[in-house]
Amino acid sequence: MTQPIIEIGGKSRYLDIFKAYGTALCLFSEDINFSVQRKFGFIFTIEKSIEAEEIQKILRERLIIELNGMLSMHDLYDHERSILDFSAGANLIEEDAVNVPNNLRKIFEALKDGRELNMSFKIPITLDPTFVGNTVDAMSYALAWVGFHNFAPIYKYIQDDNYKAVHVFIPIISEEKYRDIDLISLAELKPHHIVHEGSDVYMAFPELALLFHITHTETIVLPFFVMNNRKLSLETYTIYYTDGKVCAGSPSVMNLFNLARFMYDLKVNATEVFEFIDTLLQMDVEASRILVNAIETDNPDRFYEALRKMHESKVPIPKSVARQIMKYIAEINEFEKPRY
Repeated sequence: MTQPIIEIGGKSRYLDIFKAYGTALCLFSEDINFSVQRKFGFIFTIEKSIEAEEIQKILRERLIIELNGMLSMHDLYDHERSILDFSAGANLIEEDAVNVPNNLRKIFEALKDGRELNMSFKIPITLDPTFVGNTVDAMSYALAWVGFHNFAPIYKYIQDDNYKAVHVFIPIISEEKYRDIDLISLAELKPHHIVHEGSDVYMAFPELALLFHITHTETIVLPFFVMNNRKLSLETYTIYYTDGKVCAGSPSVMNLFNLARFMYDLKVNATEVFEFIDTLLQMDVEASRILVNAIETDNPDRFYEALRKMHESKVPIPKSVARQIMKYIAEINEFEKPRY
């Protein structure tokens, strides 16, 4: 027997990422260790001798467990249209919110009965806006939804019945090769989901939803990557519902490493950090967006611009926070911090 290789890629970027993450979770949950190489897709090298057919059997058996958990959560939260429900909470099209769990239930029943997965399903806009409407095989569909459910932080902004938005964030390790535990650790970035309604205007902007998320997410993953200078990025896209029509915004890449580093330094060296960020987001959206841009780009001038805007808007800045921001700017100027 040889060390089998699983190659994932060639369909569409986001579908491939979610399928790779779902595959990783299923393998890791069954104590199958692997390394990952990223080039044009994902190459999993299993770190023990095992037949490829056995790997497929393990994936099928683990999918039964993962889909059962997802469908149970859907049955519990569907009527509330809660963000805790992977389907109703994320799919703004009613048809998708119904079809996705129904499709996964068909796959679940077939796997549970030991039947072949001779099915294919259309990709909804929430799972991959660049591949919407295309069909994929049942296994890829199920693994991608497992990856989406477990790895992608989601924030929903509801202005009113005629305007809604869902921001989907996908953490990416910016390295060509890494261990299984590194990839699995990214699931820790999705510890909670919150629905933000009308008054939280800042939630209409993905970069501010991310700032809120990083501020309020307590996890060892981000400090670990920061302290070990491990590069992280984050890809994001937004699905909009406006006057009965749904469309997707242009995907973008955000500098998660810089944001995590800034927030880690702030939490360690300052007090009232949560109150400061929450107040800033509520009082001045423009200053908040300038601050995020300053952090992402390591741009001292943008930091000063953000501080001036905060002063004009009378955003209260605790002394410890102000001191740490000025120290952070000084370190950027002195090239003491690694560049992204």
